[in-house]
Amino acid sequence: LRNQTFDGGFGPWTSWHPCNNDDPLDGVSSCLCRSRSCDSPAPRCGGKNCEGPTIEVSNCSRSEKYIFILAIVIKIYNV
Repeated sequence: LRNQTFDGGFGPWTSWHPCNNDDPLDGVSSCLCRSRSCDSPAPRCGGKNCEGPTIEVSNCSRSEKYIFILAIVIKIYNV
């Protein structure tokens, strides 16, 4: 099996855990994240890397600062 080419394969997703998403427009949001690695198997001897996302982000909520600013805008402009 020496020098045999193996394409990479994704391992399982990790459990969901709290994380932050820093968006230049919206600021920091609290989210849930999970990840997976290209290690089942890892690419070897010129094999292809895994294709697809290695991180998933879900259930983001905007920061309190954003909500406060939005409330002021609504009050000023009666939107």
